[in-house]
Amino acid sequence: MERAAFLIARLLHAQGMSGSTGRSAGRFYGSIGTLLILAALSVLLLVRSLG
Repeated sequence: MERAAFLIARLLHAQGMSGSTGRSAGRFYGSIGTLLILAALSVLLLVRSLG
C-alpha cells in the first residue's frame, strides 16, 4: 500500500516537472506526498524497532 502511494507521489512530481518551469500542482502535490509518506514510514520504522 505505501509503495503504491509513494509511486503515485513520485509520478505526480515527475509529471509536474515535465510540464513547465516554475510552480505546478503536480510538482507541489508530488513533493508534499513524498515528504508525508517518508515521514510516516520513518515513524513506523522507529516504532517497530523500539517495540
